[in-house]
Amino acid sequence: MKKTKTRIRYKKLLICLLLAAAVLAAAVYGVLALLAWLRAPAAAPVSGAPADSEYYLFIGTSDGGKPQADSLILASVNRAGQSVYAVSLPGHTRISRTGEPLLLLRDAYAEGGAEKTVSAVENLLHIRIGRYAVFDRASFSTLIGHFSGVDLYVEKNMDHTDASGTPDIDLRQGFQTLEGEEAYGYLRFIDQEEGEIGRIQREERFFKALLAQGREHLRPYSWALVRYYWSSPDTNITAGEAASIVYDIMGFPADNLHFVILPGEVRAYDGQNVWEINPVEIQKVVGLTIDQ
Repeated sequence: MKKTKTRIRYKKLLICLLLAAAVLAAAVYGVLALLAWLRAPAAAPVSGAPADSEYYLFIGTSDGGKPQADSLILASVNRAGQSVYAVSLPGHTRISRTGEPLLLLRDAYAEGGAEKTVSAVENLLHIRIGRYAVFDRASFSTLIGHFSGVDLYVEKNMDHTDASGTPDIDLRQGFQTLEGEEAYGYLRFIDQEEGEIGRIQREERFFKALLAQGREHLRPYSWALVRYYWSSPDTNITAGEAASIVYDIMGFPADNLHFVILPGEVRAYDGQNVWEINPVEIQKVVGLTIDQ
């Protein structure tokens, strides 16, 4: 009888070991499959660009009156070279020709939404843009809120009131965590001294801080946040594609993340200050975004 019980115990132990091995193998296979899925390309390459170079246009809109494109960032992502060029385009960039009625880049969105804005940037830079996403106050604030805010030093007091006289930006100078609404206000604020270029420089500081903060976490964490909380009122980028882009960028070397402003200068035109592009320097920047 003792030998029989011993055999039974060994048989049960063997079955438990086989089950444990099967579960472990399934878990390993699942992890490998998940990593392979995360590494899958986010979108087809843009026609006319190298196989691993893709253009994305991100449009931030104003929240008062008729929406305008106040913030525009063109990102060129090269997965093979593990690099990104983010080109900030001032909203007051003049896109009409000399002698024509004044038309600014921000007005393109007011007239024809994302489609016309993408077309205007394509014509301005002579490129093809494959993907775009629009962010208004609500979608941007919510997305940043899911990232638990951004730790940043606010360089000066920032105050602004809307058309009704209600304060909508109220930031104090100093190091702090900018939550959704505060982050939106920081990026939207314009003062008389620095103008729109000063705002673009703050955009660069903000997104550099956001990327640095994201790199402190495991890449699957950032992927999951974007995958489940991606939201845009107008985009042709799916949540899966957006998560894949973020997952890849978080793995790029920090020195390969470049931020530049669309080359040009402020000039008076038809009684207002506009951003007058420098065609020669623009082509140099476009060359950098392609030959990464």
